[in-house]
Amino acid sequence: IIDCSKTIDIVHQQIEDIVAEINHIIDNTPNFKPWLGEDTFSPEYYRKKGVLNIDDDVMLLTADDICAIFGIKAPHKGFLRAGGANLTDNLIVWWPNAVHKSWANEMSADEKSITEYHKGDRRTLHVQEHLAKEQRRITFYRKRDLFGRNYYRFVGVYELDKEQSFAENKCVWRRITDTYKL
Repeated sequence: IIDCSKTIDIVHQQIEDIVAEINHIIDNTPNFKPWLGEDTFSPEYYRKKGVLNIDDDVMLLTADDICAIFGIKAPHKGFLRAGGANLTDNLIVWWPNAVHKSWANEMSADEKSITEYHKGDRRTLHVQEHLAKEQRRITFYRKRDLFGRNYYRFVGVYELDKEQSFAENKCVWRRITDTYKL
């Protein structure tokens, strides 16, 4: 006959030991950010929070979710979706894609700049259009995570670096703040 009570006590002790080890690792990990659940993929979560901050690792699944935070609709160009939506004349919600057939959107390693340009013959015209106006972009950069899922991560508010854009014939956007108050 097997004494199950001792076996159960051993399993319970092992569970307690593992939980204690996990808590120790969490307590000794600088800047540990616990997962807040599926709600963090919800536009409503961020609307209620009232602020976007890159330290919060804001991630959304679709352009429609991004637009919902701001109470706007994602514009379409025929069956294609645009890469941004106007909030005001000089403020755009932008969701550049790291991989695109016609456009390059290259983020620097420190995420403080994004270089945007058309891969074809529209490059110069695109740069000239942006050099002629003042504009800021609330930016959600689209990337693939380690599990192969695509998501849009808030990376800050960017403004055009006109000198470098002119010199490179590419739109070079520089982060001016890592938060945006809704």
